[in-house]
Amino acid sequence: MGTQYQLMTLFADGGLMMYPLTLCSMVALGVIFAKAYTLHMAHRGTDQVLEEVEEAASSGDVSAAIEICKDTPGPAGAILLAGLRRIQTRKLAAGELESAVATTGTIELGFLERGLVILATIANVAPLMGFLGTVAA
Repeated sequence: MGTQYQLMTLFADGGLMMYPLTLCSMVALGVIFAKAYTLHMAHRGTDQVLEEVEEAASSGDVSAAIEICKDTPGPAGAILLAGLRRIQTRKLAAGELESAVATTGTIELGFLERGLVILATIANVAPLMGFLGTVAA
């Protein structure tokens, strides 16, 4: 049928561009695992926090809801905290509550998106490096 290649033979046949491509693959895998861990940690306990804050706020104890949010790491606690602080200070005129929650949400989203630029760059550059390897060989 055909010759069966071993992995190292394929790597050697790929030429010098295989080294940067391998580095790109390792960096991309590192970013993917880091993002998976970050998203897992950000989502962990979100449902419980929402229930606790809703229970405290519906009973009229906004201070207790704020303390729950302060003790909760992650974006859910920070976003709820921004809204609850506006409620506590009675600054609810003309969408200020919505604005505070949206601003905090944007900030927290920035933390969650950290590192995706690296992944996007690798996704764009790696195929070009592969094409360069075929032309240079």
